[in-house]
Amino acid sequence: MVHVRSVPAARRPGRASSPRAEPGGLADVVTLQRRARSGSSPQDEQALYQDSLAEYTWARDVAGLAGTTLQQLIRPVIEVCDFYECVPWQLTPGRLDQYFVGPGRRAPATMRKKLLNIDSYFAFLEQRYAGEIMQRFGAAVVSPVDTFNRPRHRGDFGLRVPPSRRAMLEFFAAWRAALPQARKYHVAVRDYVMAKIAYLSGVRAAELCAVRIGDVHWELGQWGRFVVRGKGARGSGPRERMAFLFAEGRELLWWYVEQIRGEFRDDPEDMLAPLWPSERLPAAPVAARAHRWPDRARRDALRVLRLIASWLGTAAPIRRSDVVNAAREHRAGAAARVVQFLATHGLLIDDRQPRTDAHERAARRLQAAVPPAYQADVATWTQSLRTPGPHGTPPRSWAAVHIYLHHTLPVLIDWAPLFPSLTAITRDDIDAALAAHPRGSIQLQRTGLRSLFQALRHRRRIFTDPTRNVRGRHARPLVRPIPSDRLRGLLDRVPNTMARAVVALVALHALQVEELRDIRLDHLDRVRWRLTIHRRGGRTHHLVIDETTKDLIGAWLRERMRRWPTSTNPYLFVTRLTALDPLNPQISRTAIVRHFPPLGLGPAQLRADRILYEATQSADPLMLMRLFGLSKSTAMHYLAAAAPAHGRDPIMP
Repeated sequence: MVHVRSVPAARRPGRASSPRAEPGGLADVVTLQRRARSGSSPQDEQALYQDSLAEYTWARDVAGLAGTTLQQLIRPVIEVCDFYECVPWQLTPGRLDQYFVGPGRRAPATMRKKLLNIDSYFAFLEQRYAGEIMQRFGAAVVSPVDTFNRPRHRGDFGLRVPPSRRAMLEFFAAWRAALPQARKYHVAVRDYVMAKIAYLSGVRAAELCAVRIGDVHWELGQWGRFVVRGKGARGSGPRERMAFLFAEGRELLWWYVEQIRGEFRDDPEDMLAPLWPSERLPAAPVAARAHRWPDRARRDALRVLRLIASWLGTAAPIRRSDVVNAAREHRAGAAARVVQFLATHGLLIDDRQPRTDAHERAARRLQAAVPPAYQADVATWTQSLRTPGPHGTPPRSWAAVHIYLHHTLPVLIDWAPLFPSLTAITRDDIDAALAAHPRGSIQLQRTGLRSLFQALRHRRRIFTDPTRNVRGRHARPLVRPIPSDRLRGLLDRVPNTMARAVVALVALHALQVEELRDIRLDHLDRVRWRLTIHRRGGRTHHLVIDETTKDLIGAWLRERMRRWPTSTNPYLFVTRLTALDPLNPQISRTAIVRHFPPLGLGPAQLRADRILYEATQSADPLMLMRLFGLSKSTAMHYLAAAAPAHGRDPIMP
């Protein structure tokens, strides 16, 4: 019985006084919930709810549970609370029953597992947070899983009576006698051996599927043992343990390894290969291990591959567009890995539309804008530019063709009303066109016109070349050195080993980006540390690698071998896509250039600064030509920039 003290209320004029009871002593408990609720907010409850979930996950993680198991423990709690839009301590047994009878109804085993996880969470909540929840929110923590809806381990948890030894012997004997009639003999034998080993050794089926060839140790014990990876005792998490083969199991497994295992398509000598492989796409896991794909990338690629195989089958090649569409829900790179795998095994149809270069499209547009009277001549000129020369000269790039057409087209448009054919053009017309053109691009216009008429003369579409003796003078900008403070600590600012090797070859040996892309592994002599550079026109240049560059290239080669030990790409610099591509492509220009913007310097600037520094130190053009493989005019240009008194005038024809 609770006694409540009465205190007389203050009398007010004109109003009768009445006694008022105030709670005190044990009566404070009666109004505790009302007072706590008046001072709390939904945001506070949600914050405490999230904290309790995190702490519960940490506690179970300390107990040794796996990451996937931790997510399964709290998922039912989040599921029910999100459905009712409430916090756990507001759940009642009735609301929990309504949810699992209605929208949350699943198979009996699934509901039993969810209810047990909810009950386990409430046991944690009651032990660690019950007092705080009562004090702050005025709610008692009571599990909604009560005596009436608690699972009783009925149904599939019933008593299981194992078959007798005689029945098992008859079962396996009949199974082995039926093996020769199986449609896929090696697959049927694999299933039989797996079942017999599981019966003899007492391991789980999931543990048996994860056994690799290297996990079998014939030398251990009297009959040998094998390693299995399964759940630990008392919730300690997954761990490895040894399972026994016994005499019958050793004889059976030895026969399987010697006679049957080699019938599958993967490599039976690979110690990481599964002891009991799958018959469906068996080379995919092998390729993932051989290419050292990360675990998540391997899982994404295998999911995409299984989806495609179940959707389209593996009897016919698969289109590349189908692979890309199937991989849209996965991380970037999954489609590329699956495409590489299918192309390696001849199961890919590359249905991509041929892509044209941006300069090619621009050159085609300019060629279409040429006056009709000159269309045939310009088409002949473009074809000659894109054809290798008679002396081994490589064809011009579409970028060069675009530049030529861009600076030549205005002159052709001006000539169209005056001359019906290019055969009527004379030297005076060339001089007049160059004089009327803006000063900034006169050299490019002169070069374009000279190339046009030389090509037409060579193809015998005109009789004389009006640009034969046309000469001009143009200003070549002097090369300026880079301040030393911008070069200090350059290699220390580069993030990875490949970038350091690239920057060293540019900054110390003055190589160009295209030359870096063309370097092959057989161009590098690792005995004498000489590097052969193949340039346009069949010219070669031999570099002597210094100690700094030697260490950086060696570090890159070691990292490349570690990351892609099975790569057959012949080029020195590769990326994660080109290293494993069966077509062995070059690295892109972007993959080289992207390492320089963080340094605040471009590759052309570093190359020019290195040559200019050597020209300043030696003032010898022959040494520049031998050291960097420069032409005579380029060496004199750098010499003039470094020491104008020893070089030619910078304004040169």
